[in-house]
Amino acid sequence: MTRITPGYGQPPLPHGPFKTNPFNAELAPTAAAKRAGGFSNPLYVGLLVSLPDPDGVGSVELDHPGYVRQLVELTSRGSGHLTIPRHVHFEVQGCPPVVGVALFDSDAVAEAYGVLRNHRIAARRPDTFDFASHQILVRRPTGPV
Repeated sequence: MTRITPGYGQPPLPHGPFKTNPFNAELAPTAAAKRAGGFSNPLYVGLLVSLPDPDGVGSVELDHPGYVRQLVELTSRGSGHLTIPRHVHFEVQGCPPVVGVALFDSDAVAEAYGVLRNHRIAARRPDTFDFASHQILVRRPTGPV
């Protein structure tokens, strides 16, 4: 039997298999965050249905009834990473395939992004997206681009 797994950062096949909870992610800063040398405050986490280019431009955020970005704060997780120190939960029944996660400033500009990662697959598309505390890592901006 051949095992088919979803492509890295790609929408799943129409009939599965689908990535399922629990999720984690490692986000890379966008060119804008690198130029600024840090992240905005306030900062919001949201779900992506399309990933951006390497500079962080052109992502498509989920647009679905009941979906709302969540206000988050970042704490240090070592010299190279920051993290969201709380559980993050999205409930979006019947939504299109989600492939990534992003951090947005208050003007909806993406400041970091990454693909959904997990170790489990299921036959049904998930209706919830759960990230345990400290499971969304954010690489620190390294400075001007």
